Order: sequence, then structure tokens, then C-alpha cells
Amino acid sequence: MWWARQFPDIWIATRYFFRRTQVFGFLTHWFSFFGLVLGVLILCVVVSVMNGFDRELKDRLLTMVPHIFVDDQISPTDVQALIQRDGVREAHRFFRSDAMIVHNGAVNGVQIYGVDNYGLAFLENFLDGNKAIELGDGILLGKPLARRLGVRVGESVALLFSRPTLSGVVPRVQRFILLDTFEIGAEPDYGIVFVSLDQIYKRNMLDAGQSGWRISLVDPLSVNSFLAGYGTQGEGVRPWSEEYGQLFRAVSIEKAIMFILLLLVVGIATFNIVSSQAMLINSKRADIAILLTLGASESLIVRIFVCQGLIVSVVGVFFGMTLGVIVSIYASEVVGFLELLVGVSIVENTYFSRVPSEVRSIDLLVIAFFSLSLCVLAILRPAFLAARVDPIEGLNG
Repeated sequence: MWWARQFPDIWIATRYFFRRTQVFGFLTHWFSFFGLVLGVLILCVVVSVMNGFDRELKDRLLTMVPHIFVDDQISPTDVQALIQRDGVREAHRFFRSDAMIVHNGAVNGVQIYGVDNYGLAFLENFLDGNKAIELGDGILLGKPLARRLGVRVGESVALLFSRPTLSGVVPRVQRFILLDTFEIGAEPDYGIVFVSLDQIYKRNMLDAGQSGWRISLVDPLSVNSFLAGYGTQGEGVRPWSEEYGQLFRAVSIEKAIMFILLLLVVGIATFNIVSSQAMLINSKRADIAILLTLGASESLIVRIFVCQGLIVSVVGVFFGMTLGVIVSIYASEVVGFLELLVGVSIVENTYFSRVPSEVRSIDLLVIAFFSLSLCVLAILRPAFLAARVDPIEGLNG
């Protein structure tokens, strides 16, 4: 074959990959291969599932909270300039305040969101009852919060909040009728209540919190870059990342730690590659001696075993990533099948009804790079040792 003459190192390495004479060496060779496939597969699946949970949390949370809250202390001119910038999806009047919600002796801390009917439209898909609802003098609670308080639709709840006066802080109580419950499957279900902005004005509740503008962005993840040129962030202009950024930074740190720990699984597989390469070189000492006797250079011997190791590595990483992507895409179905086998639900008592997953090309590139880097480090040392084989000892052995 012409390519065997042009690339003898690749040709010999390919033969060594598929043909092993020693049974133990054959098993070690394929165990190292399948270990690498399994390590890369697990790494791809875990990273993709963590991406999915991160995406679900952000989507659900950012559906509820203001992407940007602009306090009324900002001048109307600056507010209009901000609202008219590219990237703003919508803006409406907004009020928020901290309070305690009370029902039949049960108490829970909440944050009051005062909105008009236009500003409430985003919540319609998460309501249990009416899709189009007018708050009037009613209130909306998260279903988990309503369950914790033991309150049902149509019953009355009390909001207890503080109001500053000239003589000090005075507690006030306002009662509302529960109109409906919502559930987005995230933390706000337990701590946010919605009331009509008209009721905030009528009941003189403005001094109990902050009023301003709720701004929703087309891409809420770009909120920091959106505000970078505005110049008043932190002075009445607060992005969602200011309040919830720590949560997602914690998720990112957890993902990085899991990546490093699971990369060690790939590292363990590379140890098998080292032993497999060492056994291959030991079994081919006679072949190496013959090649050296016929005039083969030491660099050719090194290239042969480097190519053989790279074949194992590249093919193993490729199959591992391919299987990892397939399992990640069907992660929910795979987990559902495993739940049927063991009889235990993994997502029970969580915000999620299924296991989310998101495959990102940048993660696949990082996994491939680090996996192949570890493999290259594993095969270089045995390959250089192969070039040092003494032809006389190799032939006598």
C-alpha cells in the first residue's frame, strides 16, 4: 500500500492498535480504551446536566424578578433615556417592599411586588386558575407559600409591614383576598406576592417600600453590559444580578469543581493507557530491535508508539463525546428509565419535574482539549523509552 510506504509509523501503529498477541496485553489495551470512553462520557453528561439546571433556574427566576429596577430618585429624563435604549423589551411602573404575610397564626417573610395589569401579563402562564386576571383588591401567592400558610383561594391574608413616621417606625396591617396562586418552580414561589399598584396608591403604602420602573430586557443575561455605559448603576438602578448573582456564581463554582473532579476520572483512564503502552512496548521489543537493525531512526520508533497511543486516545475521546452528547440529549428519558429500575425518583421534592440538559459546544471543546492533553502526557514517556531499546537485547529476548 502506498500510504504504508509514505507513512510507515501510522501503518505500524494501526496494526498494533488492532492486533495484540498477548491475552493480558489485549485486555489491558481495551480496558484502557473503554475506560477513556466511559470517563469522557460521564464528564459530558454531568456538565450538560448542570448546564440544564443552570439554564432552568435562570429562565424561571428571570421570568419573575425585574431585570432592572429603576428607583424614582432617578430623573424622568434619565429613565426615559434608559427605557428607549436598544435591548429593552418592555417597561412599566413597579413597587416593591418587604413585609410579613400572616394567616391563621402562620407567618412568612415575603417581598411585595406592586404591578398594574399590564405588568402582570408575564405571570399568566404560571397561574393555576384564570389566565387573564385583574388584581383589584386581591393578592397572588406562590402555590408553595399558600400551602405553607394553609390559605385557599377566596380567603383573606394579612400583610404586616413597617411604615416610617415622625414619631418612629409604625407597624401597619393590610388585608387582601387571595385571588389565585402561581408556580414557576423556583425560589420566588416561596417569597414573592403580587398586589395591584392601584391598591398601593389607595392604601397609602408607597412610603413602606420603593416605587419606580420595572425594565425587562430581550437578553437579561447581558444586563451588566447593558448598564455599563449608563453610569448610574448602584444609585437607584439595580440589575437582577445584584440580588441573585451570588446564586448563579455558586452554581458556576459548583460546575467548575465537578468538572475538575470528573476530569480525574479521565486521568485514571490515562494511567491505564500508560500501562497498556508499556506492555505493548515490552511485547514488541523484538520488532523494535529489528526495525533499529534495518536502519529505522529513534524518531520513527517514537512516532510509531505516539501514533498508536493517539489512535487509542482520539478514538476513545471521540466515542466518549459522541455517546455523551446522545445521553445528554436524552438525559430525562435515561433518568426516567433508571428511576423505573430502582423505584426512586431523582427529582422528587424539587422544583423540577424532569432532568434538564443543555449541550454546549464550548464545553465539548474544553473536555476534548483536556482529555487529549492528559492522554498525550500519558503516551509520551513510554514512547521515548521504546526508542532506547537495545537491539541486541531485543533480539536475544
